[in-house]
Amino acid sequence: MAPSTYTRALRIRHLASWLSEDDWVLETDSPDIRPEWLPKDEPNQPKEIVGIAQCMAGLRGCCIEDVERASSANALRALPRLSIFF
Repeated sequence: MAPSTYTRALRIRHLASWLSEDDWVLETDSPDIRPEWLPKDEPNQPKEIVGIAQCMAGLRGCCIEDVERASSANALRALPRLSIFF
């Protein structure tokens, strides 16, 4: 999802905006792909998930809580054993 934070990533941003709520999960691409706001010399870290969720909410025209709820539900559906962490 970090690539969707780049304003020039038009195809990814468009896809993120119209995908069904059931068809995606947030992730940071850490440490490989930094979100747009991180300087090139700063490594991507899992803590950037909040900013990525904010970006996704903006692209989808919803609140961050809706993004968090959908992403968590989708992750649990795909990987049920994650439920020990929720």
